Amino acid sequence: LFKRMFPDSAIVQKYACKRSKTTMIMNSVMATKFIEEPLKDAQEGPFTLCLDSSSDTEDKLFPILRRFCQGATGEIKVGLLDLPVLTVGTVDDLISCIDQIFQQMKIPWQNCVGFSCDNISVNVGRHRSLKVHIENRAPKLYTLNCPCHLISLCALKAASSLLVNGDEVLIRVFYYLDKSARWKHLLKEHAEFVNVEHRKILKHRHARWLSIGKRIDRILMIMPTLRLFFQSEDLEKKRQNRDVCDFVCSPKTELYLLFISSAIAVFEDVNKVLQYEAPIIPMVHGSLMELLRKVMIEFIRTEVLTEASSLLATDYSDVNNQVPNRDLFIGFATKQYLLRTVELTESQITVLYSNLRNFYPTAVKYIVKKFPLNYPILTF
Repeated sequence: LFKRMFPDSAIVQKYACKRSKTTMIMNSVMATKFIEEPLKDAQEGPFTLCLDSSSDTEDKLFPILRRFCQGATGEIKVGLLDLPVLTVGTVDDLISCIDQIFQQMKIPWQNCVGFSCDNISVNVGRHRSLKVHIENRAPKLYTLNCPCHLISLCALKAASSLLVNGDEVLIRVFYYLDKSARWKHLLKEHAEFVNVEHRKILKHRHARWLSIGKRIDRILMIMPTLRLFFQSEDLEKKRQNRDVCDFVCSPKTELYLLFISSAIAVFEDVNKVLQYEAPIIPMVHGSLMELLRKVMIEFIRTEVLTEASSLLATDYSDVNNQVPNRDLFIGFATKQYLLRTVELTESQITVLYSNLRNFYPTAVKYIVKKFPLNYPILTF
């Protein structure tokens, strides 16, 4: 690389760097810069411990990071302390691993003033969790559950109150087509027949917090193709095939997917804001309160929100404080599909709106109960 960068230098043309010299550069020069200097900050000053683990079923990667303020520059930085591999992911094994690393690196627990993690019970449970163990070692610890993970869980909780589960649609369609090259080819032919751009069906996972909206939009984009594909296949051989066909081709499924696509957008927008690389602690409380306000606006009367002393004091469960069905936000595309495609009686429309309405109170209940809206450090 150097020879190409400096072709006119005779010294560089004679330069050689293979295994031995490269090893010495990494161990004697780069290690000092990227490990020893940040480690000194951890031994002498406060830091936030950041933990996560891979979802592998056998050997689990357990990255141990810390966020700290570099004294010389005042910058907020993140450094890797260690990347151990664990065969068992119990709380006792995790805390024992952290203890051992802190002892080897001579890092005092009292310097750990913050703990950042996702919201699984192993990390933040009330009894035998990492949070409890770390608080016993670092009494001044402040724990902030990952707000991005909370937003994702809130959206999934709200969507689970609907009659049609968006996750189930994504998973069933993907795995139905995933193992058959023949069916994928037929799906592509049907897309050409109905003049719809063929797009690959994306795999959905709960851990991918920003993916559900995009994946639902992809399914809606190729819904005419999917409907033609399932209706033209010989699905009488297996009952499972008929079940998938009936489920995907049902107008009710598309109706609910349109609603989820519209309602989930506000969660994804806030989630994107909170995933900036720069430190955004001052923005967390305002962003979460803005999410609560936007969700309430969709089903609470404007005058109720205006007169309330705060959003948290609003009685959102009172039907008298909620808007009628005609004013309930279900998305423009959902309303158009409802008027154009689905023929429902008045009683069926009432039942439909009642179920769609459940999405919003379920989301607000989760936000009020689980989100750190009253944490002093966030409201300071």
